[in-house]
Amino acid sequence: MMNTNLCAIIVFTLMLGHTVNVLSGETMRLTERDSGSTVEINVGDELEIVLPANPTTGFLWEVNSLNSSALSQGKADYMANTTAIGSGGFEIKRFQAITPGTSVVKLIFHRLFEQNMPPLKTFEVTVIIKK
Repeated sequence: MMNTNLCAIIVFTLMLGHTVNVLSGETMRLTERDSGSTVEINVGDELEIVLPANPTTGFLWEVNSLNSSALSQGKADYMANTTAIGSGGFEIKRFQAITPGTSVVKLIFHRLFEQNMPPLKTFEVTVIIKK
């Protein structure tokens, strides 16, 4: 039977190795003006999409299309323009390139509770992932 401390060391080492791989890639940042474009990144790179948003209105950016075998959806964040309550800012969607291939990333800006309404805005980019 394996010692608990040894198991913890092995798990920590595996996690650290994964973190180094994630941090070793480049980050490509896209904004609203990049919608409709085609971009190229490498396996291990991160794609950040930064779009205007204001969650107090009920609208948010949601992933509508993604080839999850080529791009893995990561953490999303919101950065306010000011500290004033209700002020707008930017929503940041992150994706990690995991295998060579192509993915259309389509985001829609809508209210989740308005299911039968078309999105207020869309963002779409074609991502080519190289080795």
